[in-house]
Amino acid sequence: AVSAEYLKDLASLVADRWEQLAEKLDVSKKRCSVIKRNNDCSQKMAYDMLITWVKGLPVLKDKVQILSRALHCSGHPQLAANLRQLDNEHRQRQANREI
Repeated sequence: AVSAEYLKDLASLVADRWEQLAEKLDVSKKRCSVIKRNNDCSQKMAYDMLITWVKGLPVLKDKVQILSRALHCSGHPQLAANLRQLDNEHRQRQANREI
């Protein structure tokens, strides 16, 4: 559920508060400064931050749970709920394929 395409869409929705989300995702302030310097719009900054976050996570970490919690805590409860719903649908599709 947490694909590059999803992160791109999410970046446009959280662009106005991407730094709050970065803090909840434990993206360093130093990295956020670099992101600001290298990008000219908040949507690009948000996307760069999200890619930085996801690439820094161990493979086995539950990205949906971590991102959902961070979205909720940074003032985006509806986006958190939407992500959990997408993940549930994804898991159901996978389960149906295995049958």
